Amino acid sequence: MGSKIKRIRVYRKNVFRDDHTGQKEEAEPMLLNVTEYHPEWGKPILESQHNQFGDAEQQTLSEYNDTGFLVREVLREPDGEILEEKTFEPDDQQRVKKEFRHYLDGTFDVLEFFYDEKGHVVRKILSDDEGEVETEEVFEYRNGLLMKETLLESGKEPIKEPFIYMIMMIFLIRNRCMILRRISSYGRSIPIMKRDTGMLFLHTTGVAS
Repeated sequence: MGSKIKRIRVYRKNVFRDDHTGQKEEAEPMLLNVTEYHPEWGKPILESQHNQFGDAEQQTLSEYNDTGFLVREVLREPDGEILEEKTFEPDDQQRVKKEFRHYLDGTFDVLEFFYDEKGHVVRKILSDDEGEVETEEVFEYRNGLLMKETLLESGKEPIKEPFIYMIMMIFLIRNRCMILRRISSYGRSIPIMKRDTGMLFLHTTGVAS
């Protein structure tokens, strides 16, 4: 059995350039983040965010059941004060079936997940602790890619968020030579192409909901 990562520390080091000598000067490394991992599952169990002085600001505690499924996630202050708490219930395939969001006054919301035969999340329903539906999200896919997300909220018009998959063929003319580049992009918006050296011609194909 191979060794597993127990802890990862992330530091930041600022580098300055002396205006007079032009030489680089490095500041002392600053601790940004510390993540500790479960010895068996190799999943995060404690993540600490640190400020510019290296002091812990917030911590995320993760707990798992005996199969490695995440059952509880807590965001807390270093002194233990809980800021946010979530618990999770799996389905028969060890996917998240329900997410419970617990509040300081003892109430909670329930986010229920629904999947298609390919394992994609196709619907999320958010209800309060009395079972009243607050919001519903519907997801549509095409060729395995999320194409549209619709938010349904009681008494309001549906909010539709299209995802766009683009294939861009870029022709660059440099020193009388033509260069062809193919770039794929997927997300909520179309990227803006910056003009490169020479003339730029853009041909775009793709699908959008």
